[in-house]
Amino acid sequence: MTQPTPAPASGPSRRAVVTALGALPLAGAIGPALAASPARAAESALPAPVAHWAFDEGAGATAVDSSGHGRELTLADGAKWGAAKSGAAALDVSAGGNASASGPVVDTSKSFSVAAWVRLTGTAGYQTFVSVDGLAVSGFFLQLRDDTGAFAFTRLPSDSTSANGGVGVAGAASAPVTGVWYHLLGVDDTAAGVIRLYVNGVLEGEVPYTAGWRATGATAVGRGLFGGARVDQARALIDDVQVFDTALTATDAAALAGVPVDSTQPLLTIDTTHPGPQVSTELGGIFFEDINHSGEGGLYAELVNNRSFMAAATPLHWSATGAATLAIDTAQPLNSALTQSLRVTAKAAGDGVANEGYWGIPVRPSTTYRASFHAKSAGSTGKLTVAIVGTDGKVHAAGTTGPLTGSWRTYELTLRTAAGAPTTANARLVVTTSAPGTLWLSQVSLFPPTYKGLNVVTTHDPRARRIYLAVVNTGGTARKTTITLQGVARTDASADVTVLAGAHPQATNTLTDPLAVVPRRRTVNKVAPTFTATFAPYSVTVLEVHTV
Repeated sequence: MTQPTPAPASGPSRRAVVTALGALPLAGAIGPALAASPARAAESALPAPVAHWAFDEGAGATAVDSSGHGRELTLADGAKWGAAKSGAAALDVSAGGNASASGPVVDTSKSFSVAAWVRLTGTAGYQTFVSVDGLAVSGFFLQLRDDTGAFAFTRLPSDSTSANGGVGVAGAASAPVTGVWYHLLGVDDTAAGVIRLYVNGVLEGEVPYTAGWRATGATAVGRGLFGGARVDQARALIDDVQVFDTALTATDAAALAGVPVDSTQPLLTIDTTHPGPQVSTELGGIFFEDINHSGEGGLYAELVNNRSFMAAATPLHWSATGAATLAIDTAQPLNSALTQSLRVTAKAAGDGVANEGYWGIPVRPSTTYRASFHAKSAGSTGKLTVAIVGTDGKVHAAGTTGPLTGSWRTYELTLRTAAGAPTTANARLVVTTSAPGTLWLSQVSLFPPTYKGLNVVTTHDPRARRIYLAVVNTGGTARKTTITLQGVARTDASADVTVLAGAHPQATNTLTDPLAVVPRRRTVNKVAPTFTATFAPYSVTVLEVHTV
């Protein structure tokens, strides 16, 4: 089927730990005043849902609406009961089917939120978990998208298949896997003019959307509507679906997912005990040099050096492991843009290839990394193991793919380090095969946790004992952030903050409004080595902190 195709305008949105030199938060000029302690945010009571299906019946063809509004769902087309996330049962549509109620349970022209627990049994194709029918298309799709392979909360600007060009897709950046329960929450916030997607309580995507329209058809769990036809069959277990007639908050998202709200907030840890290169006092202004990886390998979080194998005619920054041999191959391109791939000839199981990263692959304890790559083999059906391995040979995290095929295929893995893993940059990314043979690799990527919308640069002036933190918030929502200055015992109780913010990303000064975007400078109080700060939407903030 045809579905809206624009890629989500959202980066990976995980809880981020940023280690850098320099430091601190912002405050009053951009949001609530700074808090001088990392106190856990209080969890307010959730709003009452307008519909709530726990799917605990376990028998029969009806799912009761426990909200008290009488919107029972009827199971149809092969939908059945299955193993629950919580309670006695869940809706099982892994072999087909859906559950629906006549009419909409919420007005989709106003603010609303929809939540569900989902456990995939397959990841192919578009899959819609909750929707409300219009005449031609669903008023919203809480879904797994086929074009990105990731969860998304999607809305078209009107009840028409021709409205694809203005589609809003708040999407996640990493692909889910089968057999794991995920909590999804889609929010349409008409006051902010955005739609959001939370996965397991964490804000994964946010995009502008102001074209809300009212869908008047059936409410469905397990399918969508497109071109007037029922589509997007979910292949999943679905549990505890709730719909709200308001835009839920980040605190609400954490409460629904059953995780501490503090664990869903971005965390910036500034390590002042390991300063970087000294900047000459004769240099002024802004200097950006990509020769030393200010962009790729710097601000851009990619950890693999020469991931596309396009840097040279030899496999620059890659080395063989075991008895493997490597060569750049122009006869096996991934596509017309990536015309070189890496040919790996493995003589035995365990042979493979390693990437040195940008001065090593950084390792931190209890950290989740996203690995992805394209691969194919010449007749071999062996699997690949992807691992972050220390220079001492210790494996810090690893994952294994399914069997390779003779055609290019995308593989995605989640690698997580143990709580006892070291904090070090003395590691590399290693890909090994389970069987001898020839295989090809292209676009090998490894990302650490990143946080959508916040870009951070830090520096300091040791003589003046000042730490500078520059934060860019590219998103349309204020970002509440806990910032810790490792190695700093005391700071002055106040700090200078300068904020440059606009009402929207296109905001600019004009002859009629020359002061639309101008720096605002002020002093903030309650500064300490650990802060909670809120960064304004569409803003650049520079904070100057004096250490004692």
